Amino acid sequence: MQLETPPQLMHNTPGWLLLTPEATRFVKEHEYKYPRPISEIWRCNLCASHYDNLVSQIDAIEHVKTVYV
Repeated sequence: MQLETPPQLMHNTPGWLLLTPEATRFVKEHEYKYPRPISEIWRCNLCASHYDNLVSQIDAIEHVKTVYV
């Protein structure tokens, strides 16, 4: 005897709600800029110094100031 069950979804169905203007303003005031300056995804556009070793934005700017200014 084979038991038949209804097909089940692997994931919940996503639900969406519109934010109120006040909630939208709150979210926008607290979201991070992209890309984040502290993320180690930055490199020098003037040389290959950080090509294989990405750094934070602060380190990339400091590199440019030290080497090129």
